[in-house]
Amino acid sequence: MRRDSVLSLIIVVFLLVMPIAKADFEIWTERSGLFTIGRPEEVKIYVKNLEPSTDSYTITIDNVEATYRTQDVSHLLHVELKSGRINNLQQNEVGSTIATVVILGKIDSGSITFGATSDLDSTLKEYTIDITGGLPSALDEFGLIGVFVFLISSLYLFIKFRN
Repeated sequence: MRRDSVLSLIIVVFLLVMPIAKADFEIWTERSGLFTIGRPEEVKIYVKNLEPSTDSYTITIDNVEATYRTQDVSHLLHVELKSGRINNLQQNEVGSTIATVVILGKIDSGSITFGATSDLDSTLKEYTIDITGGLPSALDEFGLIGVFVFLISSLYLFIKFRN
């Protein structure tokens, strides 16, 4: 066998048995937990590039689940990305995008899985947040001034109809 052929064979075997390197990055979010029903709330999604080369990422909503009294009510959990891209991150640089989450009705629990796919080699990494839905604690239009007007009106009616 010729020396060039042996060298070529060694290189081919090395490439076949060498593990294929995957892009290295992290994905996480700013928050999870209690979300108010009916109120759009933002979730910031972060990606950190750990590769020595510049990389960009496609951000996706990979799964949305919600239950209420053991029934699937995933349709009550609306999630929308402001941008599905995080571009040109250098090594150890962090980029972000924002998702808006709206709970449209009562849920006991839910989860949203966000995905980030590397442009370098299509590696997908996912991060899941857990969600519970809470009712608003007060109506915005019934703030301090509303309470004051209510108390004065109640006092007036009490005095007027007392006799």
